[in-house]
Amino acid sequence: MGCNTTENSDSDKRINSMDPFYSDRGGFGTYLRIPLIKPYEAIKVSKEEWRIELQVTKELLELSIHNVTEISVHDSVIFVYAKGGTSIRHIIYDEAWFVIIPSKNLEKGFTEKEQLLSYLKEQNISEPKLYNANNVYEKFRKEQKINWNEDFQ
Repeated sequence: MGCNTTENSDSDKRINSMDPFYSDRGGFGTYLRIPLIKPYEAIKVSKEEWRIELQVTKELLELSIHNVTEISVHDSVIFVYAKGGTSIRHIIYDEAWFVIIPSKNLEKGFTEKEQLLSYLKEQNISEPKLYNANNVYEKFRKEQKINWNEDFQ
């Protein structure tokens, strides 16, 4: 799914492609950003760190995912891998995996990849290919859009 085409119907694609949320790259006094699925975005908060602000905190009890290194969007699901210190329920882990489904107000975190894979299997969600956040941003910076199905295959 492209971040400017996160839904399947043609009318949804036209609406999302016109929404500046999906084309604004940030910069010039603001944070660099990668739009995922509205309202979720990865924001570069320092030279080394990408962060995703969370919208629903009841499961994770956190305001954001720190140290995002890899991301992907597929079938209206956001997948995130964080390494280098991020927390879930106020405990810091060196690495963690996250699944965000905005349409279901769902944000889940996993401290082991096996937990993630088990959850995806239970939910009948395919294991995603994750992409380096810096590489995704460079592609977005150049083209001002991301088509997850085509740009990273």
